[in-house]
Amino acid sequence: MRSTSGQLTIDRFVLALLIALWSLLWMGVSLLELTPYLHAANIPGWVLPALLLPSALAAFAFFQIWHVWGGFARIDLDRPALWMLKSLCVLPLLALGEVLLVEGGRLTLFAAERAAYQHLPWPGLIAYETGKSFLFYALWLCLAFGAKTLLAWQKQSLNLMESQKALAESQLGQLRAQLQPHFLFNSLNTISALMQTDVPRADRLIARLADLLRSNLRLSDRSLVPLSEELHFLELYAGVMVERFGDRVRLHWAIAEEAKAVLVPALLLQPLLENAFRHGVERVSGSQSIDITIGRREARLDIVIRNSGGPFRDGAKDGIGLSNCRRRLAAHYGEAASMSLSGRAEGGARMHLSLPWQTVTG
Repeated sequence: MRSTSGQLTIDRFVLALLIALWSLLWMGVSLLELTPYLHAANIPGWVLPALLLPSALAAFAFFQIWHVWGGFARIDLDRPALWMLKSLCVLPLLALGEVLLVEGGRLTLFAAERAAYQHLPWPGLIAYETGKSFLFYALWLCLAFGAKTLLAWQKQSLNLMESQKALAESQLGQLRAQLQPHFLFNSLNTISALMQTDVPRADRLIARLADLLRSNLRLSDRSLVPLSEELHFLELYAGVMVERFGDRVRLHWAIAEEAKAVLVPALLLQPLLENAFRHGVERVSGSQSIDITIGRREARLDIVIRNSGGPFRDGAKDGIGLSNCRRRLAAHYGEAASMSLSGRAEGGARMHLSLPWQTVTG
């Protein structure tokens, strides 16, 4: 998750931006108030600074008090009406302080230059400054509340995204763990079948299975791996299966070189190739073939696994392996990935995957 220091940096940046905008507006209104002085002929050079400096000091003092009081931290997003009422209770003190600082400062500076400071009668001036203080203070409260609401919403969104990511990673871990005993059972079943008929072949299968399990360990602790590593594992698995079926199956690989750097979910393709062996070789007689074609189609990785064999049964339900793959694709890519299983006109089945083209270097 985002660090506390990083969140504080964002909070301070937003608060500083609001203070700058509010101060510009405050000084702009102050300039409008001084229009008669600005239009006067032969105005001395010290007059404008003497009029604006007290206003700038008043704004600075306000934000210093706000900071010391912890005003931003005190904003109550759960009970905004009560917070606003409590905040407005200090308005009389703020208005009085603003009048004393601004008007008193101007009177002092003009007196130092032995000049007369002309202003509204005091009752009208106090009423005007109080109304102006109320409007600017209320404006500041609304800006601060809006900023804190936005930051809270952003933080909540980030936390939700992190939670969803953690949940997805947990689900993916469970799915990968589900595949391992399933695959191991099928591999051992293959070896067991050969132990009674061909011990040397069974011995070679055990050695290949050991290589396969070592490769599985290297892949199983990662979420995404380069296609080249996934293909290495797939070739080891295919070697085990070809050893089992012998001359009954031929594999044809057509892999685009540029595709080998694309990231794919670890251990994704093995269940798909296993499905092709099971339905395209094991359950039919005679010599069969399996074609694995992987390449680029526009900005996507295109994976096609075709197997010959008997007629495809429309509406056939996914087994554990295919259901697992669909769920993993959904967890990794959402709707950005697709997976379809269909029959071929000449018999057999065609599995098609389309994934985003995401390389190791990004």
